[in-house]
Amino acid sequence: MSRRSTIKRRALLAIAAIAVTAAFAPAAAHAEYYGGCTYSWGAPCYIVYGGINYLITQDPDHALIAWGNTRPFNGYKAAFHDGVERDICGTIMEHEGRLYPYGWTCGWGQVVQTYPGIVGYSAIGGGQYYNIALYQMIDWGEAGPCGQQGSLC
Repeated sequence: MSRRSTIKRRALLAIAAIAVTAAFAPAAAHAEYYGGCTYSWGAPCYIVYGGINYLITQDPDHALIAWGNTRPFNGYKAAFHDGVERDICGTIMEHEGRLYPYGWTCGWGQVVQTYPGIVGYSAIGGGQYYNIALYQMIDWGEAGPCGQQGSLC
């Protein structure tokens, strides 16, 4: 199977996972957020705060397949093709800088992780990379407090 076919297959699986999760999620206050950041090793970047059900963390190629030229909601640059798959990680932290209650979930090029509706900060991490673009799609089952980053108010 070609590399392009593998990437497309992974993107379709991620979209299917989103559809299944969305089908079983409560209808009230449901939203999705697409954000990006420049990741530097040793310092995770936080995308959004809220009640989070799942994260999809992606390198630029996977984000481009899933989101096309859509500009992330947090104003970060749109995804682009660079042809380099990376070992990336995503998590939710109750408090910035404190890896709790979950550890990092990592994957090659893309990682999909569901959670039991925890309120916290979504974060992107990865290997020993400096100044690379990474992206995250976040699903909320409930909004974070009004006035805070990621609030749906």
